[in-house]
Amino acid sequence: MQFQLLLLSSLAALASSAAIRRRSESPWPPAVQDFFAAVDLQLRTAKGSRSTVPKCDLSAATLPTTTTSPLPPPSDGLSVYHVAIGRGTQNYTCPDPSNPSAAPTAVGAVATLYNASCIAAEHPTVLARLPAAALAFPTPNNQGNLFPGNLIISGQHYFPDPKTPTFNLHTEAANYGIYFASKTANTTAPEGSATTASGAAAVPWLKLAVQTPPAGALDADTRGGVQEIYRVNTAGGSAPKTCEGQPATFQVEYAAEYWFFAPSENP
Repeated sequence: MQFQLLLLSSLAALASSAAIRRRSESPWPPAVQDFFAAVDLQLRTAKGSRSTVPKCDLSAATLPTTTTSPLPPPSDGLSVYHVAIGRGTQNYTCPDPSNPSAAPTAVGAVATLYNASCIAAEHPTVLARLPAAALAFPTPNNQGNLFPGNLIISGQHYFPDPKTPTFNLHTEAANYGIYFASKTANTTAPEGSATTASGAAAVPWLKLAVQTPPAGALDADTRGGVQEIYRVNTAGGSAPKTCEGQPATFQVEYAAEYWFFAPSENP
């Protein structure tokens, strides 16, 4: 209940702060204006409703899909377990300076994950605008909340090697498990997806399958029940087509929604 009330109060605070700062500072980037407009609509809708405080019931949350070449759906028996906004960088290398026409090589990503489960359940239109809005601001440190959504940290995303996306959702505040995954499907981000300020396109949407962790990699209390993970509503992150003008290693800013699916009976 406390988190539910925090969600409502944070939406109200966001709307108020947006109105104040629009009057006193330069205009927000378009993606942020779009986010605050969605927040304002949700607030006005809530004021006109007699419904009770949101229950943040993830059974009501719906995984975003594309109209063309959609990702395979979650496997039978799985339901939404956790939803997070990832904000960080996609990482690349250009190891051969004598070959500027070569394509950069992807070597993973580093991102902080922010708990968006309640927003996914109660305010999907707000959630859909968060990746683009988050990309409009510098990458936050891994200590504070994510602006402009005021989301708390739920974990970290990283690659111990270039082929093993890892999601560590074990923090002092909560334990949603630690997962090692592999890609099973991908599809191009929809036309019109958010780009970085320098024009880097959105990375593809992905479906990942959780793999058996290496022996001794996890303590018993960090094992969770997640079996499939989706990366959707991506913003930025794509490398340039060639290595021309690029250093040997470089990063491209990105944000995305991550949806974690576990067996329906998972606690």
